[in-house]
Amino acid sequence: MKNWGYATIMYEGDYGDKFPLFGNDGSDWTQPFWFELLAPYVAKQNKVGNGLFSTDELFYDALRRCPGGNQGPAPYSGDYPDGTNWNCYIGRNFGAYGDPVTVPGSPGLYTGIAGPFYYGNRTPPMPASKIKRPAQATILTDTITHFLYSPLAYPFSADQDSDGKPDTYPYDGVAYNWGRPTVHSGGCNVTTADGHVERVPFRVLWRMTSIGGMVSPLWYME
Repeated sequence: MKNWGYATIMYEGDYGDKFPLFGNDGSDWTQPFWFELLAPYVAKQNKVGNGLFSTDELFYDALRRCPGGNQGPAPYSGDYPDGTNWNCYIGRNFGAYGDPVTVPGSPGLYTGIAGPFYYGNRTPPMPASKIKRPAQATILTDTITHFLYSPLAYPFSADQDSDGKPDTYPYDGVAYNWGRPTVHSGGCNVTTADGHVERVPFRVLWRMTSIGGMVSPLWYME
């Protein structure tokens, strides 16, 4: 995970302080995705242009595979994942299309980008310099495949794990917005925009305010 964090920083240096897009086009999945754009920085050549991103061998490469996962469906997530059937990979904090969101119950009523990685259909790549506290801004974490829906753009309203608290955006019945926030002894690894990696307990990272915002500063970009 630290290597992918460093790769992101090196990419920023080569591309005018811009984060790589999550995917170039949300309606054309043959266009490059983030792990293909960063592959040359982690000792792998990509195969951009050879079909869907999920057919690129990088999609399931060991470079992205978290050893904390295992074979089989992720907890509370139906039959997901498919493919290699490994259920934990390094993935991006996905912010939809880069549109600003206003988050109720957040510190100071947050209005800004939900996540630094999004499809480039409408919004150009985000400058890394927009993040004022890079040590507190999540760019990578443990996920089922290659992404986690930011809870700022996709707020929790379903209790997928039946613990009495909302923990999931109820779009497709997959727990924790496609993240794996409990995979490491009740927590997960998080890489922030300054490149450092830390384990964050589930009860800290997933804690909501009383009216729908997220308590942890790790979710807030600007």
